[in-house]
Amino acid sequence: MAWVLSPGDVAVWHNAPVEELLDEASRPVRLPLTQSSQAMPLFSALTVESASCEVAAGPGEQPQQHTFSVDAALYAGGPVWSTAWCPLHDSEDAAAGPLQTVETLAVSTHPKSQRRNPIGMQHTGPGVVQLWGVPSSEESQLLPGGLLQLLALLWHDGRVCWDLAWCPDPAAFITTSSNSKGSSSSGSATAAQQSVPLQGLLAAVLGNGDVWVWAVPTIAYLLDMAEEAGVGAAAQQQQQQQQQGVPQPGQPLSLQLSPLMQLPCSAVGGS
Repeated sequence: MAWVLSPGDVAVWHNAPVEELLDEASRPVRLPLTQSSQAMPLFSALTVESASCEVAAGPGEQPQQHTFSVDAALYAGGPVWSTAWCPLHDSEDAAAGPLQTVETLAVSTHPKSQRRNPIGMQHTGPGVVQLWGVPSSEESQLLPGGLLQLLALLWHDGRVCWDLAWCPDPAAFITTSSNSKGSSSSGSATAAQQSVPLQGLLAAVLGNGDVWVWAVPTIAYLLDMAEEAGVGAAAQQQQQQQQQGVPQPGQPLSLQLSPLMQLPCSAVGGS
């Protein structure tokens, strides 16, 4: 059975109530790149330590000195409960080379109005899973400057997220286009051309007992969506201000992404 994530399945939520869920700034922190303790704004990131080494950008090219981020800090807006890296697989992402590789980190925090979660109770209401892009070097074309950047917020109605897990290769479980073997009709070929390129499948165990599985678009697709929606531009320019203090991130891209699969609490046997 073929399944395609179409552009209509990925909706931008303008004026999403982010401030109702997450704190606007962290407690004062002191990092090696800062001269004094200061708060980090919501969705901001800083390089804590970097290193340089010689790397050949491609086959047959002479090695040149490049800078890589060794340690970095980000502020996600609340107590972090779950994180998950999307592993690289045998695709263009993995073959991009050490200078252009960008990994995806999923982060879930507790909402600021709900610091405690009684055992055995279901929790409902707006919640988000954050998708962060982590470039391997300052020469990254997708995320110039080598700084972590919030890519998007995935909204759900389970209030909190207990656990996250990635499948980096959607084709291992679903057929993303029905013309992959050259035997499809013109209608299915048109659908394949309109499909959204995928980074991976992300499963989330939510506070209401449901399990959602999202088909997550690629980093490049999310960046294009942010540009079209007029959000995220400030985050791409903040690296130049890094030495002057903690940079101010841009408005995040909030998405209402239709899940590929939604298992209700009754199907998984409880909360």
